[in-house]
Amino acid sequence: MASTNHRYWNTRCYLWINIVVIVCLFVNLYLFGVPQPGIHDEFSYLLGGDTFANGRISNPEHPKKEFFHTFHVLQSPTYVSKYPPGSFVFLAIGFWLGHPYFGIWIQAILFANVMLWFTSTFLPRRWALWASIAGLVQFCFANYWTVSYWGGLTAAIAGCLAMGGFWRTLFPNGKSSIWNSVVCGLGLILLMTTRPFEGFIMTGIAFPLMIFRCLKTRTQTIKELFSRFWASGVLVLIGLTVVLLYNYNLTESPFRFPHSEYSGQYFHTSPFGADGKEGFEILPIGQFRSFYDLYLYPYINGYRFYEGLIQKSDRILSFFFFHKVGLLLLAGLPLYLNWKTLFILIPLLSVWITEAFLVPFHPHYMAPLTGCIVLLQCLCFRALFLRLPKYRLNLSIFASILIAVFLVIAIQRITVPTYVNIAYWEFAKNRIQIQKNVAEKSEYACIFVKYKNPGMHHMEWVYNSSRIDQQKVVWAHDLGEMNHELIDYYPKRTFWRLNVSKQGLDLERLNGEGSN
Repeated sequence: MASTNHRYWNTRCYLWINIVVIVCLFVNLYLFGVPQPGIHDEFSYLLGGDTFANGRISNPEHPKKEFFHTFHVLQSPTYVSKYPPGSFVFLAIGFWLGHPYFGIWIQAILFANVMLWFTSTFLPRRWALWASIAGLVQFCFANYWTVSYWGGLTAAIAGCLAMGGFWRTLFPNGKSSIWNSVVCGLGLILLMTTRPFEGFIMTGIAFPLMIFRCLKTRTQTIKELFSRFWASGVLVLIGLTVVLLYNYNLTESPFRFPHSEYSGQYFHTSPFGADGKEGFEILPIGQFRSFYDLYLYPYINGYRFYEGLIQKSDRILSFFFFHKVGLLLLAGLPLYLNWKTLFILIPLLSVWITEAFLVPFHPHYMAPLTGCIVLLQCLCFRALFLRLPKYRLNLSIFASILIAVFLVIAIQRITVPTYVNIAYWEFAKNRIQIQKNVAEKSEYACIFVKYKNPGMHHMEWVYNSSRIDQQKVVWAHDLGEMNHELIDYYPKRTFWRLNVSKQGLDLERLNGEGSN
């Protein structure tokens, strides 16, 4: 009877969580439509998804690559996105289904179910359900994770699988730990292929902490731990092998990541700063020069750790704690400070502080800790609710007020989603419209893009699919006298020039020589 009741509640919880996430996705679609890429990173992620969708890990170097240099994309030794490939798999599935946005929906639905599974590891089912619903409203409704192509859903799924699988394997509660160990291993593989740096810090602190605690209290022996985690270890070795082979295929070195190759080729920077070289060696294209000289290098050169910690903490609190309202829930932390909260809190603070060293920073960098942050808030509020029975009525009123505030903030997102700049949407619409207009006038075309003003580096026009030569409309940089090389390479295409300036856009058709 108890088993039947347990399955009944599980079914109801998963049914509700899927209803909530699907409603969020359809509301997003109604309010904002199908998102069009407008940010550098989005184009790069879509290139990775398109590459995978066409059955390739990477694309060959283009013979006229000098015309196609663009942000976050390697042109040599292979033509590929610089980002880790974890989210490419979901985007590739979206391409197979007809549109990459289906890949975002699949990620969101999977995130909802994994979040409920993760929170139910530490909380009773009803509390886990409410915690998961709060997380979905926060990260799946009018949030750039679900209305763009560069969010952190894949890494958030990975973090939940790794942390939840580890805890369930370490404390199986009389159940077989082999499947939980497999889930943990899969989560670790997904972390390697999404946010390897943050994932390494999170699991590298949380896992040894709990193993040390078990060995010190003699609740488990080394032999018992090995028998439970051998499956995770095997999967981690397989994942490492896959990552090394992937790196070798892209950069010709198993130990050099595409991200490092890109930074070394283009900007002489790492996530922790610059090496002091100013400039860009491959090709002095205006957008790259502008991005480096006016944005990246001044930012890195003037960066201070304590200032970065304050700025990034403000951004993290606003994004992950529902515009800092969620901080009120942490009032119960002193009442529930045990190994369970330490398992979440110490890795969270470690990654938080480490992110202060990274330049620049975006909220999805901390996506592996999404489930932990949602869980920590719920654990703390539950501690207040259970440990202070005299004040339960007041706490219920407090919770109602919080829910009302959450709803108000959520309604505000209807106009502008979290962490979205509307200017990029306007840019995306203009790019799509120009491409459509050119495609209507000629079957195959090439658009040379010429930038008239510096400082427009956040809106790059030159992005192409994984099969550049098969595209109906190819985007290329205007390299002046060198343009005839691309014109000779594409003898059957018509050629256009798009003049981009702060005053507006001017599209003109060119003759065979690449000029008026």
